[in-house]
Amino acid sequence: MESIEKAVLRCDKVTAPLPVYNHANIHNGIVYVSGVQGFIPQTFDFPSSQPADQARQVCINLRAILRDAGSDLQHCLKLNLYLTNMAHFSQVNPIIDEFFPSNSPARSTVEVSKLPRDALVVIDAVAYVPRQQHAAQTSAPSAAALPYNVDLFNRLSVEALRLKLGRISSSKRWVNEMVSRRPFASAEALLRAAAHIWWNICTAQDKIEAFNGRPLIGDLDASHEDLWSRQEDDVTLQADAQVVKDMLFSRNAEYTKRFGYEWILLCEGMSIQQQAGNFVRRVENDEETEMHENSVEELKITLRRLRLALQDKDPYDKQHGSKL
Repeated sequence: MESIEKAVLRCDKVTAPLPVYNHANIHNGIVYVSGVQGFIPQTFDFPSSQPADQARQVCINLRAILRDAGSDLQHCLKLNLYLTNMAHFSQVNPIIDEFFPSNSPARSTVEVSKLPRDALVVIDAVAYVPRQQHAAQTSAPSAAALPYNVDLFNRLSVEALRLKLGRISSSKRWVNEMVSRRPFASAEALLRAAAHIWWNICTAQDKIEAFNGRPLIGDLDASHEDLWSRQEDDVTLQADAQVVKDMLFSRNAEYTKRFGYEWILLCEGMSIQQQAGNFVRRVENDEETEMHENSVEELKITLRRLRLALQDKDPYDKQHGSKL
């Protein structure tokens, strides 16, 4: 089989991963899928606290990732199933059988003490891309290879880079740390640095500074002035303005009173009802859990903006008609 470079897959049909990993890597017609959790796409929520429901959503998400890679569930070679309680196996196993009715893959099941976000079920997988599809992939550029250009950041002056990054995140520490790491060897290095700084260097106060620098969800006037937020809130902005204010403004006030900082959510592609559902779930979180969830959403927004800026799609650059 012809050797090709590793292709990186980030599937837009499931919840976005952090930049320290990808949904899958593809090499020589083999798809290596990272651990898949049972999040409902666009909401970052589990369907329920029942292991069978989470297992079903895991399989749905796994199927979406494999299909994006040119494979499918029937082409799985190996599954690794991780459970926080082996007693759940009797509930999860019928769901796995439902999605793999024949030609079952090799499989291991392991009980672990804890999974991210207190998930009950995680599955990683290895699959193959059918020969015809693999031939097409080796003769054409990978669709997963985005046209990132790290020079769009490296060539800026310190002042210009600080301004650009400050529009992406309001955390001064995060901006200063990013500036200190320039030049970046690659776009991937830039994205990894962004996540590393956020999780390992920024303090709780730094994160709150970033939270409170965002326009309030549902604040149409502030979102319209912030070009990044205008783009991310496009679904909300197309809805009835009064409905948005009535449904989301009161929730912002309740959330801020409860936690002491602004509610953060990447609203792109979400309906008002989905946003409201996210609030209802999260406002019941304890303080530690919600700080983590708000931090995840903040980083998702930051990384989205960085990826677009790396593709020369910074809305502020377009507004001014030039690179800073």
